[in-house]
Amino acid sequence: MCAVWNGSAWQIDVADSLCEAVNTSIDTFGDEIFISYTKQTFWDLIYAHWDGSSWSNHLLDSSVQIDLYTRTRIDSFGNPHIVYSDYISETIWYAHFNGTEWQFETISDPSHAAKYPDFILDENNVPHVLYRNQFTSDLIYATFTGSYWYSEKVASFCSPGGFSIDLDSEGNPHVAFLNYTTNLNLCYGYYDGSNWLISTVIDGDPGMGDHVSLALNSSDEPSIAFCDVTPAGLRYAFWSNGWHFEVIDTGAGMGLYCSHEIDSNDCAHIAYYNEDEGELRYARWNILGIEDSTDASEISVSSNPFSELLYVTIGETAASLVTVHDISGHQVCELAPANNGVYIWDGSNSRGSEVPSGMYFILCKVNGQLSTLSVVKI
Repeated sequence: MCAVWNGSAWQIDVADSLCEAVNTSIDTFGDEIFISYTKQTFWDLIYAHWDGSSWSNHLLDSSVQIDLYTRTRIDSFGNPHIVYSDYISETIWYAHFNGTEWQFETISDPSHAAKYPDFILDENNVPHVLYRNQFTSDLIYATFTGSYWYSEKVASFCSPGGFSIDLDSEGNPHVAFLNYTTNLNLCYGYYDGSNWLISTVIDGDPGMGDHVSLALNSSDEPSIAFCDVTPAGLRYAFWSNGWHFEVIDTGAGMGLYCSHEIDSNDCAHIAYYNEDEGELRYARWNILGIEDSTDASEISVSSNPFSELLYVTIGETAASLVTVHDISGHQVCELAPANNGVYIWDGSNSRGSEVPSGMYFILCKVNGQLSTLSVVKI
């Protein structure tokens, strides 16, 4: 099954009615939809394509027994690329359509027992791949140099399947992964052009689940969706002059197999599984979705755009809450009233550090009603 949001409702289509599909991965190009999945009966690799009017299904590889993960990405020409692993030989395979035919090659070092691949394409359509070496528990990064596949170790003690990759605006890889010692640690790292720099986001959480998904916003700031068991739920970590944490959804088995993307407006979209209810769920952050239910005449913003001070004026009715949010919807700071219902923002966050230029949102709560106002800092 394939679910598509058409702007007002979810549309459900049958992509393949004759198999038990597991381990699905999806990407889009314009109106086209590309899905790779495993056929559970024979563990074959299947590729499904929606061309805008109908579905077609293709058997890509029946020579290997596909393991737990397949990943699909579409290049700038609209051609699909798929990375998957062979359960028997513990080898990572890379399949891509060159516009005429499918080509297949192995990625992983022959000395590695390679599993759990994730990958992304750069602006030149070159794949950047993460996988786990089962022999050593090392997290391995691999990419194609133009003539051969190069691989190197990123970190040790990587948990199976608990990692994700994205690229920044310079094309450097960033990773999120679960590192296990006594308990699981949520870690984040990136390649600075010379070395891998690794830091710990959450240290020693005994209930961390083996599912993480990394995405970078337009400022190359990382955010990580991940599953936690204690407390149970889907959680979200994001960087804004330090790591911040939110709980998106709660419940037993909530947040498994999460997949996370950031759109062009820097808003997060997350698909995940609710194991307790057997549900596929979708969450998105959209601060613009808050309705302006407060009388607009009661709230005004002066000096907008502003460079030093922004004045937010509330009318005769006092506001119970006035906060500033960035374009991703994350809270930057809370404003306290100065006098006569005027709130002043000096362009800094809750730590007192100046925030970058750009668009921000003022969230006002008056008489239990919420209103958002957009402002621009220059």
